[in-house]
Amino acid sequence: MDTSNAKAGITGRDVRGVEKVLSGLLKLMYPHGDVTDEQLSELLEIALEGRQRVRNQLHLMAAGEYGPVVLTAKLVQSGNLITPTLPDAHRQQKVTLPSSPKIGEVIGLAVIGDDHGCLLHFEMQASKGSGRIITSVRCKK
Repeated sequence: MDTSNAKAGITGRDVRGVEKVLSGLLKLMYPHGDVTDEQLSELLEIALEGRQRVRNQLHLMAAGEYGPVVLTAKLVQSGNLITPTLPDAHRQQKVTLPSSPKIGEVIGLAVIGDDHGCLLHFEMQASKGSGRIITSVRCKK
């Protein structure tokens, strides 16, 4: 698997995750090492699909930290590009804003790049205490 042409946003953790899953699948399915390019392509697509699903969930949960990426691998000998196709790959999280403001709640927006951002919900409470401010931020895309 060629990882030299890694696109922006694909981390070393992604590459290592795919390599570990692929290695495990190869050991389970073909313990003697006799594997064809078609079989290797199929297992690589399974490993890529698993990691792609993980990245898609991370993007939905923390869009500010994990940008949208498309994982692709290239078999060095044959030059075939392998990109898993997920039926729900272009799913977007719907955001609904409250129709009227609430006392003690502030909604902010953090914009990341041109095409996505994050809604920030700040809640304030008045309580007896030592005078410290305790912050709590929830990020929703």
